[in-house]
Order: sequence, then C-alpha cells, then structure tokens
Amino acid sequence: VSLEGKANNLNNVSFSTNIGLGLDYNLSEKFKLNLEPMLKYQINTFENASPDTRPYYFGIYSGFSYKF
Repeated sequence: VSLEGKANNLNNVSFSTNIGLGLDYNLSEKFKLNLEPMLKYQINTFENASPDTRPYYFGIYSGFSYKF
C-alpha cells in the first residue's frame, strides 16, 4: 500500500489558536457582506520540524447574508 503524502512526524497532542476580526458591510436592508481576516497559529504540531516549517496561516473568510 502506497501512502504518498502521509505525515509521519505529527505529535499525538497539539494545539491551535485563532485570532480574527469580523466585519459586516450592509449592501442593502436585506443583503450583508461578511469579511473575516483570521490568523491561525499551530503549537506543538510537529516532532523534529524543519526550520522551514511555518506553523501559522492567514486567511480571509467571506460570505453573503440574506435576511428573509
């Protein structure tokens, strides 16, 4: 069985933390645009991690809301 892409250096226990900000923009009385920039940081994820490992991620989550 080939297990390509399998990580073999993960710790049994790891933690992550998220910091973000939610922004809402009213397009009209019924439509709203949501933007949420977020920074995610993983702690103690890898065993013997290489110096190139970056345990943080930045993303912008977005969406639309419609009020009935």
